[in-house]
Amino acid sequence: MRARWTTNLLLKAFALLLALFLWNLYRTEAQAVRSLTVPIQFENLAEDREVAGDVPGSITVQVEAPEPLARTLSPEWIDAIVDLRSAEIGEKEFALGPDVVRLPAGARLVSVSPPAVKLRIEARASKQVPIEARVRGSVKEGFVLGSISVQPVFATIVGAESEVAKATKALTEPVVVNGRDATFQAGVALVIENGRLRLVTPRTAIATIEVLPVGDESPAPAP
Repeated sequence: MRARWTTNLLLKAFALLLALFLWNLYRTEAQAVRSLTVPIQFENLAEDREVAGDVPGSITVQVEAPEPLARTLSPEWIDAIVDLRSAEIGEKEFALGPDVVRLPAGARLVSVSPPAVKLRIEARASKQVPIEARVRGSVKEGFVLGSISVQPVFATIVGAESEVAKATKALTEPVVVNGRDATFQAGVALVIENGRLRLVTPRTAIATIEVLPVGDESPAPAP
């Protein structure tokens, strides 16, 4: 009877050790590190302020996760959001750490490149600039382009104070004149060459393109 009890005890101890081993093996599942490029977003900036200059569009993160999760990780699973709620005017540096980079459950942030971003915060400004029409192509043989005008004449732009100060005009998208042999009008969208500025109003204009027979164009003004 004692030998049987001892044998049962050994079997139970072995089973317990095996269970502990398997549990520990499960908990220490192989980890893998993935490097991913993810978009970075800037949120909650005060309405009377703007970010000036070049702003990074993405960062590179290294993420450690269990191998099955690491294999399936994609940038869409990761959020990188810098909160600008308390950003004051001037040049500011924002650290990029776990409070900025949000990962799926089970993943751990190893590193971020760059580890911080510098932004220049400026007051928001606006002003009116003239609208300039652009044309593309060639009119019909025997004809020439005459005057080119737009309505309305001005557009209002908004953006960081220093960027607005340098802006001199808004442009129409190119109006195609290929094969034209008569004056015509075209509705066109407006654009700003500086992508950090925004059009407030209008966003479209009517361009009038004068097309005249050769010899009928207005004489050039005297120098």
